[in-house]
Amino acid sequence: MKLWLRIALYLGGGGLLITWIDPPSGLLQYGLIGLLIVVAAYLDAWLFRPAAERPARAGRNVVSLASLRQSRNRHQAAAGLGRERRTPQTVFSSAAQGEVDELLHLLRSEGFNPIMVSQSVGGSESRHRYEVRLPEREVPKARPLVQFFLLKSAKAPS
Repeated sequence: MKLWLRIALYLGGGGLLITWIDPPSGLLQYGLIGLLIVVAAYLDAWLFRPAAERPARAGRNVVSLASLRQSRNRHQAAAGLGRERRTPQTVFSSAAQGEVDELLHLLRSEGFNPIMVSQSVGGSESRHRYEVRLPEREVPKARPLVQFFLLKSAKAPS
C-alpha cells in the first residue's frame, strides 16, 4: 500500500476514533491521542514490514549456519586433514598510500576482495609500508590487472 494512503487512513481513522470516543479535553485527550499514534505505528510496522525481515519459510532456499558447519566438519573428517589455513598473498607493496588506494579501487571495481596491510618500517614512526593482499584463489585472475597497474603507474625516466 502506498505511504500517502496509509498516512491518510491512519489520520482519518484516528480522527474518527477520537471523535467517537469524545474524551474530555485536557491530559486524558492528549494521552489517548498519543496511545493511538503508538498503536498505529506498531500496527503499521507489523503489517507492512519489508520482505527481508519476514521469517524464512520452509519452501525457500535457506541454509542455516549450523547445517553449514556440520557439512564442513564432515568434509574435513572425510578428507582426514586438519584445519586448512589460507593466508592472503601479497601482490603489491609500496610506501605511497595513494598508489595502494588506487590499486585497491581498481581491484574492487573488478570484483576482487583485496586487503590493505600497513606496517611500520624501521625505527621512525613516519615511515610506513603498505601492502595489497589477495586470497590465494583470486591471485591468478588478478595478476594481469596488477601488471597493468604497474605498467600504468610506472614513471618515465627524467
